[in-house]
Amino acid sequence: MRHLFQLLLTASLLIAAPCKAGTGHLFTPDKLSSGLITCICQDRYGYIWIGTEYGLNKFDGYRYTAYHHNRKDSMTISNNEIASLFVDQEGRLWVGCSKGLSRYDYEHDNFIRYTFPDDRHPRVSSVCQTQEGDLLIGTAGYGLFSLRKGSRHIRYEDAFCKRNLDVFCSRIHIDRQGNLWRSSHFPTITRVSIKEKKPIGMRDYTS
Repeated sequence: MRHLFQLLLTASLLIAAPCKAGTGHLFTPDKLSSGLITCICQDRYGYIWIGTEYGLNKFDGYRYTAYHHNRKDSMTISNNEIASLFVDQEGRLWVGCSKGLSRYDYEHDNFIRYTFPDDRHPRVSSVCQTQEGDLLIGTAGYGLFSLRKGSRHIRYEDAFCKRNLDVFCSRIHIDRQGNLWRSSHFPTITRVSIKEKKPIGMRDYTS
């Protein structure tokens, strides 16, 4: 039993070791815009992006840079409360906020905001990408939206939102077969079969 405990302890330390950055320090609340972390991802350049309840942070291995919303500057993030982060197939970073969606502009170190139909400002809970390169945007209470490859206009996917539970998309995911998986605060996970960008069948899995 003692040897088993030592083995588990060693394994835990080995797993934790890669979490250290180039400086040898772990993320600490005093370095971030907020200690309430909501999401983390790494982009293709190796930067670590940390979303919090008050701002977005970038860590380059040596220092932190904080990004905040400024209502007088349209090139800032849509909102300070970061709900989701996603890096697409082209390496672009998408930032889902409590009131909208932004994309990071690496060249100018600022953000491009995207407008939702009917001047909505939904909480973007989750973002994923289809095999064709379209972005799917899950929101809290507003349903599913998409940003077709090569387009700058977000569209509402009403065919995916026929029931009350369909408009809540806490997490969305596209599997290898091209099916969309969706979860929410309801005790149900839904698998949506898609053909030619339209749903052709749904199956609910309830806990």
